Order: sequence, then C-alpha cells, then structure tokens
Amino acid sequence: VKGGFDMAPISLECIKKVRITFCPFQSVASIVEFMNRIHSKKVADSNPKCQIDVNLVKYSKDKVVTPEIELCYVDDSVDKLYPTKDMKIQEIERVISRKSELVDFNILIKEMKANPVTGPIPIGSFKGRRHTYAIYGEDAEKRQRAAGGVKTSKKK
Repeated sequence: VKGGFDMAPISLECIKKVRITFCPFQSVASIVEFMNRIHSKKVADSNPKCQIDVNLVKYSKDKVVTPEIELCYVDDSVDKLYPTKDMKIQEIERVISRKSELVDFNILIKEMKANPVTGPIPIGSFKGRRHTYAIYGEDAEKRQRAAGGVKTSKKK
C-alpha cells in the first residue's frame, strides 16, 4: 500500500495494444506513472505479445497537447482515456481492470457457447456456511443409504 491506496497490478492479459500520446513538457503525473508501470517486468510478462507505443509530441508554446491512452483489447474494442492533472493512477488502473474483466468474461461466454459442457446436470442444491453446493444424481442415491451402506426403502 503506497500513499494509502491499494495498488492493484495492471494486467495486459486482455490488451493487445497500448498507445500513449503526450508532451513531456506538458505531462500529467498519472500518464507518466502509467507509462512506467506498463514497462515494468511484471506487467510486461502478463502479456509479452502486447504492443506498447509511446508517442512523444513536440513541445509548442501555442499548442496544448491533451494526453491520451488508447487501449485495444483482444475482442477488438478500443478505449481512449484522457488523464487530467487531478486524475490518479488508481483511477486509470480501475478503468483498465473493469474493462479487462468484461472482455475476459465475454470471451469465456463465447467459449462456453462454442464448447458446451456435457457433464452431469445438478438435480438440486444446498447452502453450506460459506458456499452453495450442487447435488447430482449420484449424491441423491447416497443420501438414501443408511450409515452402514445398506439402502433404505422409502414408504410409499
């Protein structure tokens, strides 16, 4: 924990391209910090195929350059972030994390639709202290057996 904030690591797992555009003389602290973090070994190892482009814009007194982070995800969606002077690095990380989770979830759903599970179908469930447990056909038969393994008969 640095500065009182939880530091969630940036993951480039669902991102195929990052483009950072800014002027170093008009830079925003959060975009410089973001650039440093995505070039770290741990983040780069999360997706070695991710292409990272840094575009430094030439300084001009007359022109104010708005810093921009463009993220291309594996599902071909594109997000553009425009960090401001009061924006913290945690906000940028939060946006990336939420979008990455959504992209990952959508990919998982597509895979599940393409390859449906053909395993046993639960016939019921029960709630434990922490989790909800599924009951399958085999489990229902075991519940009808007595402690010694002898099958009990139900009165009809």
